Amino acid sequence: MVDTMSPMIFNIMVDTVIRHWRHVHHPDDIEELALFFADDGILTDMTQVRVQASLDIIIQGFVSLGLRMNTRTTK
Repeated sequence: MVDTMSPMIFNIMVDTVIRHWRHVHHPDDIEELALFFADDGILTDMTQVRVQASLDIIIQGFVSLGLRMNTRTTK
């Protein structure tokens, strides 16, 4: 039997982190972009500093949920 709840719970957790990030970091900014699918994601912004700030918030959100980013596969 396939556990269909695990991917759903993971997606809810990722969505929660991204919504928090948008609320905290870019509430009215339309130049940012965050796309996530399963365990892959992409962040873009106008400057490297803003991308790093976004990544820091997202990583903190994942850590608060018991998740961690794999830095070996992060580019």
